[in-house]
Amino acid sequence: MIFKRSCAICQIIGLVAAVGTAQGFTQDFDASGPGGPRTSQDDPQQEINRLRAIIRELEAELARLRGARAKEEVSDRNTDLIGTWLGTVACGRRQFTITFSVEEQYGRIGKGKWSYSGAARGTDEAQISPLPTQDTLNSYAIVTARADTYDYIVQIDGNTITGKASRQNCQIYLERA
Repeated sequence: MIFKRSCAICQIIGLVAAVGTAQGFTQDFDASGPGGPRTSQDDPQQEINRLRAIIRELEAELARLRGARAKEEVSDRNTDLIGTWLGTVACGRRQFTITFSVEEQYGRIGKGKWSYSGAARGTDEAQISPLPTQDTLNSYAIVTARADTYDYIVQIDGNTITGKASRQNCQIYLERA
């Protein structure tokens, strides 16, 4: 009887042990795999998605910066020439007041009227265009239609034009009105 009782206890212990092992076994090998729930497999995919989102944000920021840089370059290349420029030309002891009215602009080329007074007086057609031999974006030539008026090699710096005549020792200074 003791043996039967001990066997009954052994059976109970064996049953408890079997159930405990079976529960442990089912936890390790359920439908999600031997490691339990798929959190370890979802984490790499979530990390990939997070990194892709960061890459998209960086690409958008890079595109925005490239666009801003391109706009700055275009605005540097396409200096706004239209308007009235007032100033003087000094050729030794001879002084002239200048009014250069740029009425049309095509890219970096402007066309308009050139008026001068002082040691001489007159009106002429004039064009301002970039110098083909200069590497800088701000170098221009002001060329008038008449042969007896001087042409100028100038630099544009914002609202100021400065330079000198191409064939005489004449300095020019103009400001946007």
